[in-house]
Amino acid sequence: MRYFDRVQKIFLIACMVFAFFCIMNTNPPDTEDYVDTSYLNKICLDHVDRIMIVAHPDDESLWGGAHLAQHRYFVVCLTNAKTYNHRRYWEFKNAMKITNTPNIILNYPDYENGHRIDWAPYEKEIEQDIRSLLSYRDWKEIVTHNPDGEYGHQHHIAASRIVTKVCKETGQYDRLQYFGIYQWDLKDVKDIVTVDRKYLEIKQKMFRPYYRERNTIKKHQLMHPYEQWIKASDWNNAKRKFHK
Repeated sequence: MRYFDRVQKIFLIACMVFAFFCIMNTNPPDTEDYVDTSYLNKICLDHVDRIMIVAHPDDESLWGGAHLAQHRYFVVCLTNAKTYNHRRYWEFKNAMKITNTPNIILNYPDYENGHRIDWAPYEKEIEQDIRSLLSYRDWKEIVTHNPDGEYGHQHHIAASRIVTKVCKETGQYDRLQYFGIYQWDLKDVKDIVTVDRKYLEIKQKMFRPYYRERNTIKKHQLMHPYEQWIKASDWNNAKRKFHK
């Protein structure tokens, strides 16, 4: 009897090990987005003439969620598609479902082994993707991170620099908008107009799929009601006024 108990235990352990390897080696279906014409043609962009380009999943909601609730944008997220076993991919996709926003999420690196990845080796490839995206159709508005990277995030700064460069070189600079100046103190926002409450409520719903990033979202809660985007051509003047 003991022999059969031992055989059963061995069999059970073997089954568990086999199941584990099956799970770990399964490639989740439909978790690859690309920047090429044939792939973009499959995305429903009817009546969409605005594009938003962000560095990470949740940036689109933090800095532009109320705009996404109000208007039709095509959102492009540059990083994280495969991070944490595709968890960030699904967080982003679920957030975009709330506003029915067409989107793609790419897989440029963000974090690895506790360290933020330098984009320098990837910038030419990122630039080429952005060129392809901006030439895909005649966008009336292009939105991305501001040159400060909002609160100084290196990937936000890089995204802003690359998008700005492409816009200048392709004659689209007059259509470029930056996310608003980051406000560090409550007294700095007292005179700023907040977003409409109904759009703010939708924006807050967009945060819910980002459970992993809940602390980051909470850290920036002072900015949640504010989306004072700035035309790229007005950025320097806006900064000077802000620092007066």
